[in-house]
Amino acid sequence: MKINCLEINNILSIEHASLTFEDTGLVLIEGYDYDTGRANGAGKSAIFNALSFALYNKVPRRITKSEIVRKGCKKGSTYVEVSTNVGRYGIKRSRPMAVQFFKDGKEIDMTQEEFEEIIGLNYEQFLITMYTAQDTPEKFINLNDSQKKNFILKIMKLGQFSKAKLETTEQQKKLKQEKEIIKTKLDGYKTNIEIYKDSIVDPIIIQSKIEQNNKDITTYINAIKKLEDIKEPDMSKYIDTENKIQQELMNIHTIKIQCQTKREELTQLQNISPDDQCPECNADLNIINGRLHKVGNQSIIDEQIKKINSQINTYEIDIAKESDIKELICKIKLKKLEKYADYNSAQQSISEYKNSINLKTAENKNLISQIAKNDEIKIKIKDIVNNAKLISMRLTEVNNELLLLDAVSSIFDSTGAPAYVMDNIVDSFNESVSEFIGEIWPNATYSLQTYKTNKDKSIKAKFSEILTINGKDRSIGSLSGGEVRALSLVLDFAIIEVLSAQYGLSLNPIILDEPFNGLDSVGREMIIDLLTKFSQFRQIWIVDHATEVKAMFDKTIMVEKRNGISKIV
Repeated sequence: MKINCLEINNILSIEHASLTFEDTGLVLIEGYDYDTGRANGAGKSAIFNALSFALYNKVPRRITKSEIVRKGCKKGSTYVEVSTNVGRYGIKRSRPMAVQFFKDGKEIDMTQEEFEEIIGLNYEQFLITMYTAQDTPEKFINLNDSQKKNFILKIMKLGQFSKAKLETTEQQKKLKQEKEIIKTKLDGYKTNIEIYKDSIVDPIIIQSKIEQNNKDITTYINAIKKLEDIKEPDMSKYIDTENKIQQELMNIHTIKIQCQTKREELTQLQNISPDDQCPECNADLNIINGRLHKVGNQSIIDEQIKKINSQINTYEIDIAKESDIKELICKIKLKKLEKYADYNSAQQSISEYKNSINLKTAENKNLISQIAKNDEIKIKIKDIVNNAKLISMRLTEVNNELLLLDAVSSIFDSTGAPAYVMDNIVDSFNESVSEFIGEIWPNATYSLQTYKTNKDKSIKAKFSEILTINGKDRSIGSLSGGEVRALSLVLDFAIIEVLSAQYGLSLNPIILDEPFNGLDSVGREMIIDLLTKFSQFRQIWIVDHATEVKAMFDKTIMVEKRNGISKIV
């Protein structure tokens, strides 16, 4: 990313400013605050705070967003134009909240995330690489081993491997789930095919059964015809006899009642006693058959008893005929059964034959239906087989995709491509450091390692740094302020060189805020020598008030502050 120009309107202490950036050279930004009579506070850093605000809506200074706008103003804005590998983009950020994005001078729809993706840097990376104060704790040189590793992973976008690994793992998970679903479907298809196969009948066997049933039906029909020749016997001659017998039984029943009545009369006569008295002659009387008789006249009673006995004897003779009549009835029933035996047997057989015909006919219908269903079942089996073939093809595809993803996953694994790329990046970083560090210490080396060698010569997978001066290991904390500042610049520019080499991300300009602060003349000279070398490849802006080194710069920009307003003179 190369910043082409910056325009500021009423942001921080700057009323209006326009800056253009070139490809190479050293530029000094100095200033003076006429309100306080000091070099500090003129608004030099405000220029690049406005740049940071434009790009990321954030500034390094601890101020609120409402304090971004210059005091006394209600509105303010900044516009930055940058060149990238995919074109020229612009961003205008205003207060109150508003942001516009441009491509090749035309406004476009874009999100902040998309913009940062195009320029290749987020806010934290911007502060460490393009714009930073040299005493900030976020400098690469101040990071511990783990932080240095994470910084390289982040700024070199090696985290994309982890993202790709997660995406690959998620794809594998989905494919494995799909594979199980496919296998379950195939098992279901196999089961259904077996069920349908069991439903298929052999047409030859079924046809043979149908023919046999038809033969049986014909046999049954012929048998029925023969049995139907057996006619129902004529029972008319038995009907008159049975009617007469029934009449005789009714007469005997009446005689039984009459006989019982006479027996009761006989009992009364045999046990006769006076039950009344004549009012005229005081003779004993007895009522017999509703008539009064004198008890004393026994001959009349005896005659009556004799007569009743005669009647009872007559009744009993008639009643005695009942057993003969009943015996006759039994004989008639047996005779009728004999007459009906052949006919009833024929009717029973006819019923059984008809039932058998119905069963055989129903069975034939079912057998014919089974034959008709054979074709339907075969079509269903064919459809299932076709579906199984299709899903089997998909299963093969899934298995192939899983094999491929397994290979890709191993590449994205921390021990795969990320480690390989990290090693390459670290090697490139070390080469750049070796090239630059010779400018300050001809007898010094600095390198990063993706592993650490322990005292017992064993190797531990741990990110580490090694600094040697005059053949001896040194810690960063043992260096002087100028040495730390110089080494920090070496490391920062090595990172910038790696970004340019690995990703074509050319960061320009590089802005250093107060890089000479707290350094002696030797330290300043060391830093100036380094910056002079670096400025041959990109433009470097220095925010400082060290006028004693002013002659070393290709261009100087003065920022003056009067009445709280900063202007570029």
